[in-house]
Amino acid sequence: MHQIGAWSIILGFFDEIQAVQGWEPFVDRLMRTEICEVYLTGSSARMLSKEIATQMRRRALSWELFSFSSREFLDCKAVEHEGCLSTRKQLLVRRAFEEYWQTGGFPEVTSLSRHLRIKTHQEYFQTILYRDVVERHDVSPPRAVADLVHRLIDNAAYHPLFSQKKSTCSRQASQMSRYPSRQR
Repeated sequence: MHQIGAWSIILGFFDEIQAVQGWEPFVDRLMRTEICEVYLTGSSARMLSKEIATQMRRRALSWELFSFSSREFLDCKAVEHEGCLSTRKQLLVRRAFEEYWQTGGFPEVTSLSRHLRIKTHQEYFQTILYRDVVERHDVSPPRAVADLVHRLIDNAAYHPLFSQKKSTCSRQASQMSRYPSRQR
């Protein structure tokens, strides 16, 4: 509850509410009949921010959160990177970039231990792959997509001939086509 003058405003926070069937009328009623502010948070697993805005009849503001760019990472770590840099400062920038390259740009993992950072990145990967890709687009079988993504990640630095890539993708697509896709 938040006090503004003589009025008390109820603050409602709902995370991943789009996973609950029939959430729209409930939130719509809250917004129409109560003195409240409603905050909906979550990933794009079931509904994109523009779809939520449509459901809320345009009574919504959306923010998309992205990982740090390398420059933002340097700012977060308070590493000077503007203008003419001394040899020492150039070395600090290189070290910070190496850390960025190793740890990724997610703000919430920059201060975690290596073990927790890896575990967190694995959770992000699983969430993005299975909820935001497989579930949202009703991909079947999910294991074939996971195998393809793992293969692409494992070979990110390897640049085979286009015909080899085409062959690999065709084989994966052939394997996926053997499974019946679910009805939408």
